[in-house]
Amino acid sequence: MGLDNEFVDREHSIENAEYSSTVACLETDTMPLGRVPFMRSINGVGLSLYGNGDYHKETDSHVKTLYLIIFFIPFLPLKRFRVKPAGGEFYVISSESRYIFMFQLPLTTRQKIHKNAALAVLAALVLAVILH
Repeated sequence: MGLDNEFVDREHSIENAEYSSTVACLETDTMPLGRVPFMRSINGVGLSLYGNGDYHKETDSHVKTLYLIIFFIPFLPLKRFRVKPAGGEFYVISSESRYIFMFQLPLTTRQKIHKNAALAVLAALVLAVILH
């Protein structure tokens, strides 16, 4: 009976090691998660996750971007996260969403351009209101 338990423990530790190495390879260029993002919107204005990019089969995870939304339109990209559907055990579970946040990723070049353009539009609007 002791040999059976030892075999099961060894098999389980091998699976965990493989899973850990898979997660470690995904974590290149990551940033500390910090807190789980607050996601709420009122009348279509607030924060929400968009996208389902870079699906990873072994961890059942994908990349989503946190956006400031205005009238349900993603206006300003804020952060990217690797997330997986809730239901498994992982790092941080957000009670406000259906995702488990694994870690944070930097914005892509395209998203940085989008962010700078959105900030420029916002600055122009504020300036127009002040000068008018």
